[in-house]
Parts: sequence; structure tokens; C-alpha cells
Amino acid sequence: MQGNAVGVDLPSLPEYFSVWKERNIYNRRAPIWRAGEIITGPEIVLVSDLLDSDYYNGFSKPRDSFHLLRNSLSVEQQMHQSISLTRPRSADASQKSDVEIASDCYRISSVRR
Repeated sequence: MQGNAVGVDLPSLPEYFSVWKERNIYNRRAPIWRAGEIITGPEIVLVSDLLDSDYYNGFSKPRDSFHLLRNSLSVEQQMHQSISLTRPRSADASQKSDVEIASDCYRISSVRR
């Protein structure tokens, strides 16, 4: 079995939170988050808008992160906890197995609270 890591790694987190969090086009255009909701990038923002965005070109593209699947684990007052799965642009968009993994993550997080 072989795996490849794409997207945000641990060393990228300080840059994300200090520079890109406020510019994240997904966060700025997201609908109201609902706990347990699984949503894809195109459901949040048009692909053309993503490709034109500073966030994609400055942060996501250099990390080969394009397709997004976001699972909202918890939404309480001003706190949104989520897990985002990303794939490179060269890969297919999210697959059924990704949605199953995201659903399992939500169920596990619900049990742990």
C-alpha cells in the first residue's frame, strides 16, 4: 500500500493561521456550518473563483491541494471544528470512500464529546 501526503502539513500551520486563515475563500464564502455536514469545495465556491483566489494561488496550489471535502464536526457559538480532506488537482474529486471516512470521523468525534 502506498500513500501520498498533499495539502497542509504541520510546518504549514503557523503560516496558515498567521497569513491565510482570514483569506481562506472557503471560510469566507461558506454557508452556515452544521455539525455532521459533509460538503465539497464546489458546493462552497465556484472552481473559477477558487482558481482566481489569492488563497488558492498563494497557499493551496503550492501544496498541491485542490479538491476539498470538509466535514463539520462541531459548531458551537463562534467555534467551528472541522476536518478537511484534500486531493491534488490531477486526482479525481472526492470519492464515496472519502465521504465514508468523513462520516466515520463525525461519529467518532460525537462519541468522544
